[in-house]
Amino acid sequence: MMTGPTISMESETPVAPFERFFRRLTQGSYPLFAAAIADMIWANLSAHHYHDFWHAEMAIAIGSNALTKSIAHWIDEALMAMFFFVVGLEIKRELLVGGLSTSTRWQKEEAKTPKGGTDRR
Repeated sequence: MMTGPTISMESETPVAPFERFFRRLTQGSYPLFAAAIADMIWANLSAHHYHDFWHAEMAIAIGSNALTKSIAHWIDEALMAMFFFVVGLEIKRELLVGGLSTSTRWQKEEAKTPKGGTDRR
């Protein structure tokens, strides 16, 4: 008896299209490129408003305690934290299931690098 391909009856979650779009490296760079272009246009059309926006104060307050910084500062700190979090996850993935998951692979990679840690050619 022959059977055809099975069809999943699960409904697609609202996040699935977003995940599919950003799964591909090249497509994930399009929003960043568009934001950079929009930012350059805004900075050149209205420099005063652009500067005022990025240097406006934003605060996180709990009771009478508040932490106040510029919007640019909040974004810089958040992006740095996200960057190092992603780098840490990539290193962990390489060590657990990637190219550095076995000791022989690790030793081969270590043998390629001189003891000084840089490739001196």
